[in-house]
Parts: sequence; C-alpha cells; structure tokens
Amino acid sequence: MEQDQHISSYDVAGELRIDHKTVLAHLKKAGYTKKLDIWVPHDLTEKNLMNRVLTCDSLLRRNETEPFLKKVITGDEKWITYDKNVRKRSWSKAGQASQTVAKPGLTRNKVMLCVWWDWKGIIHYELIPPGRTIDSELYCEQLMRLKQKVERKRPELINRRVGGTPLNVPSSAFIQDYWKTEPRSIPRTLGLILCWG
Repeated sequence: MEQDQHISSYDVAGELRIDHKTVLAHLKKAGYTKKLDIWVPHDLTEKNLMNRVLTCDSLLRRNETEPFLKKVITGDEKWITYDKNVRKRSWSKAGQASQTVAKPGLTRNKVMLCVWWDWKGIIHYELIPPGRTIDSELYCEQLMRLKQKVERKRPELINRRVGGTPLNVPSSAFIQDYWKTEPRSIPRTLGLILCWG
C-alpha cells in the first residue's frame, strides 16, 4: 500500500492468494480507508505559479492606465440537474385526510445552461434543448444572439465613436474558456466575434 496507494484490494488478495475479506479486515486494522483522490486542473510548478502572479499583476497595472476589464464579456456553460416531480391536489371532504401517494424515485433530468456576462451582470443565457450538442453551428447562432443582447443591453460595448462617427472597431473583448467548434469552422467563429463592430 505504501508503494502504490492506488492498488486495488482485489489485486492484493489475488497477489497474496488470500480471501478479499481478509485483505479488507487487515487494511481496516492497519488504519487504511479508501478515499477518492482530489482532482486538480493542473500540477503547477513554482515557475507556473510565478508566471500566473506576474501576469495578473501586469493586467491589473494595465487596467489602471487603460481600463479594459469593464469591456470584457465572458461566458461558460454548466449542466443543471432537475426533477419534474409535481405534487397534485385531490378533492376530499372536510375533515377527511389527504390522499397518500408514493413519492416517485429520483429521476435526474439535466439541461445545459450557457451564460454570458460582464462586470455589470448577466447579458444573455440559453438553455440547450436535451439531445442538442454545442457544435460550430449552434455556437455561431449563440454568438449572434449574444451580439443582439449586447447591442440592446450594453450598446457602449459595440462601437467606439469619435465625434459621433463610428470607428467600426469593437470596443469590447470577448473571452471564452475553450472553442466549441471543429477546427475547420474556427475562422467563421473568429469572424463572427471580430465583426461585432
């Protein structure tokens, strides 16, 4: 166990040619319990950590001289689980007890929530219908709907103007955690993001 903490108790029993329950009893007596490992996104080196600190510090200093954080729009997606159990009302005479109905078992339904926000709050969200996958077509459609919401809710993020004349340069930055598109459609997606101006 000390050499390989991930070894299975079944593997130990097979290797020692003893009963599995005997292995479990000895492990318990020795103070071992089976625990799930904790997931971390990356094992960062000291250099990685320092680079992150320096980058954050640099961005904060840049924001003091050229404010840009209030121009950032970002988004993410999350699976939402829910149950559609509904308690019904039944007719009964005064003084009569309510009808009893067995509580249904756990039936987990899930839906994908896609949400985009800026420093002021949520700009746009969508619930993806069950069975629909986020592919390049849907992602581009979402970006167009997001653009319409930004035009309505945050018009100052769409175009910069000089003396009332639009510069046709987007004044917002769009940050997404990863591309939901196939490599061949990235140019189209990039085009949609860049032509927000």
